[in-house]
Amino acid sequence: MRNVIVALLLLLTSAQVFAFESNYQDLLDEIVATEVPSAENEARLTALFEHQDQGVRVSAKIRIAELYWKTGRFEQAEAVLQDVSQGFDNYPPKYQVESLLTQASFESRRNNHREVEKYARSAAAIAKASHQPLLANTYYVLGNSLMAQRKILAAKQHFELALAQYKEMKDDTGLLLTLNSLGVVHKDNGDLANGIKYLLQAREAVERGGSKGYRATVYYNLGDVFRDSHEPKKAASYYQQALEIDLELGDLGNVAYDYTGLAHAYSALEQHTKALQNNQKAIQQLVKIKAPQELSRAYLQQSRIYRDLADQTEQLKSLELAEKSAAQSQSKYQIMSVDIEKAKYSLEQQNYQQALTQLLKALAIADELSLEPVQLEVNKLLADVYQPLNDYKKANQHLSTSFALQQKLDNEDLREKSERYKGDLNLLEEQLKVSQLEQKEAEQAQAIEVQEAVKQRLVVMMLASSIVFIVLVIFLIQRRKLAVLKADLFEQALQQKQQLFADVSHELRTPLTALKLQIQALQYDLVSNVEDSYDKLAGKVNEINRLIADIYQLAQADTNAIELNQTEVELAPLFERWQADWQSTVENSGFAWGCQLALANTRKSMDTERIKQVIDNLLSNATVYTDKPGKIVLSAAIENQQLVVSVEDTAPTVSEDKLGKIFTRLYRVESSRSRQTGGSGLGLAICESLIKAHGGEISAEQSALGGLKVTFSL
Repeated sequence: MRNVIVALLLLLTSAQVFAFESNYQDLLDEIVATEVPSAENEARLTALFEHQDQGVRVSAKIRIAELYWKTGRFEQAEAVLQDVSQGFDNYPPKYQVESLLTQASFESRRNNHREVEKYARSAAAIAKASHQPLLANTYYVLGNSLMAQRKILAAKQHFELALAQYKEMKDDTGLLLTLNSLGVVHKDNGDLANGIKYLLQAREAVERGGSKGYRATVYYNLGDVFRDSHEPKKAASYYQQALEIDLELGDLGNVAYDYTGLAHAYSALEQHTKALQNNQKAIQQLVKIKAPQELSRAYLQQSRIYRDLADQTEQLKSLELAEKSAAQSQSKYQIMSVDIEKAKYSLEQQNYQQALTQLLKALAIADELSLEPVQLEVNKLLADVYQPLNDYKKANQHLSTSFALQQKLDNEDLREKSERYKGDLNLLEEQLKVSQLEQKEAEQAQAIEVQEAVKQRLVVMMLASSIVFIVLVIFLIQRRKLAVLKADLFEQALQQKQQLFADVSHELRTPLTALKLQIQALQYDLVSNVEDSYDKLAGKVNEINRLIADIYQLAQADTNAIELNQTEVELAPLFERWQADWQSTVENSGFAWGCQLALANTRKSMDTERIKQVIDNLLSNATVYTDKPGKIVLSAAIENQQLVVSVEDTAPTVSEDKLGKIFTRLYRVESSRSRQTGGSGLGLAICESLIKAHGGEISAEQSALGGLKVTFSL
């Protein structure tokens, strides 16, 4: 992770905010702003080591340590940092925080991320108590260390804390770096859309005025995003731009990361010779800076390149070097990664017992770290190992586990993509087509596999003796169980995906047709008011976005994934505050407003945002479906220790035989209340799912006012 390294530069530039009572501050600021190491700056900094101002001395030593590290003089850098740490207890809080963050940044270069976390947490504790201006820096460094340890949620939380602090301080550099790191954390969490969004914001900021070092970091991370998006040509372009800047700056650590990225991109492009050359350059740099975790990753990448080159001898050597470096790093994640690659090699060599040992070690770490994608991969490999070992029961168990994980990840992937890509219509359409095609191909492949297995069994049964026949029957039963299990699990996943696709395609057809016609009208110059046409296009896209958001929320309800943030609240002031907004909305829509609240001195535990969403939805339906002029009334009271809320309106109403169906998704009442209003037909279904998630009930009846009355209780 090269992102933590920029934290030291951020720390040094923060010195510009807090002026020393000394004429030497301008000199330090000038040196900090200089990115390319030089003998002149080294001499100027060394001259400040004996200065009478403690702040000048500490800042000069921190800066020269960075200069030594950039130019490959690692022992000198460590000696200076050790000298800085010796006077730690006598420093004012500001310099204690700076010293700890500097130590953290140097540990990050070695990929000792647990040490980075330790230093950053100590710095945060001091900053909270005594020196708030540097608190954002501690959050930033801590977030990067957590991200490197795959603690994604905690990392995201600390980056958001840092972002809020930097915005309050109006610190453009801090904002740039934090946007960059948020892009990386979203990318590492599989959210490429948000990853690209944040990184492009960081790129805009760095192009407007960021330093070369920051620009290289943003380019590198954009390379990572396009690599994960399977666009190796774009990835290689960004890695190359980052490399050129880092070579100019003489930053050996970042140069190593750039070479690693290029090696990966060239491997994807099947340019294996170039990939090997760049990877070996990366290894040379990583050996110099003593970064065992990244060195282990580089050796793993080298083993894959040799595998592609069909050089098994060098592949095995690289795996052994990766294992040695992983042990030195003490990173469980890296040790696990090496075990998985070694197991794959053992499988290729048909050394099943050795592969089994390696995979069981990897699975234990994956379980400990709760890494579901890795658990999926390892369980599949274990099923492949146990079958040739004739342990069909365990093969069946691991295959069952892998399909359960696959189903869970597929469901999560569907929900994430529905939300993530809701603003991109073309991508959504392509995603639907590709997903359906992949599912059909998987089903066909499964059918062929079952047919081939049956043919093989029949041939064996015809040739076997009576004793062997009994053994083969047992074998066939186990194989059949595996095949049926695969088919059942695939069918369940297919049904869930097809249900979501059916909902989407059903509701997207009308707005898509309108979009197509409007685009064709623009294409053939058939419209008189172009701006109005663009407004209509934007309106249709927004309509599709709202629809996808509704479908996503119902998908959460279907999989019991709705998360509630319930807190105990005082109901009376809450509803009084809400009703002021509702009154304005209803009256501006042309209706009379009525509100009856009987909630005094009552507290209730609920997710206030979700409950407000339900009432907003009910009021929105009332304004859409009620004839003007009309009246809309909200009532809220405590009955039998339950909160009872109702929304009712004037004519038209809904017939008795159709009241029980209005909470069904996509159901539309065929009466005056079902005229074309642009709704998704999912609003009341969403209300029902949210109320049921609270353990409540919701129902509809004809209103005494002549329209519809919807009531829920919690």
